[in-house]
Amino acid sequence: MNKKIILLLTIICLNFPLSSLAAEKVETELSIATVNMDKINLNYSLVNEAREKIYNAEQNLKKLIITANKEVELIATNEANKLSDEEKIAKRKQIQESVDKAYLSLGEQKKQYNNKINQNIELILRKIANTRKYDLIINELFAIQAENDITDIFLEELEKLKK
Repeated sequence: MNKKIILLLTIICLNFPLSSLAAEKVETELSIATVNMDKINLNYSLVNEAREKIYNAEQNLKKLIITANKEVELIATNEANKLSDEEKIAKRKQIQESVDKAYLSLGEQKKQYNNKINQNIELILRKIANTRKYDLIINELFAIQAENDITDIFLEELEKLKK
């Protein structure tokens, strides 16, 4: 998972009383919190699990491709006299299908982890925003001043989902 997962979810509640439409200026103060998504990316156990499993799957795919290339070369050289053209084609097709299957499985695994992580992040952002009455929660990277950092609380709540 080389790409950083950065989710910018804004929850904005705006109240427009009818009197504001009559040129009356109403000032409201937004309650804003920040989350350090880099810290979440480094410390959230589900991200680390995904990173490890996907890395292992990528390494297995690389090994499979190396083995497949060797088998294809073997079919073309040593076994050339032993196998008919149809048998060679069938073996190559079988090898290609096993590589394709592993590649698709890796892609599906990445997709499942990304979906689960993003769902968890969105769920916890909404929960914290509602319970703590935040109007806006942003990634700390985009904040000029990070006064209400909820990163630790956010991470703690994410970890509770896994249990």
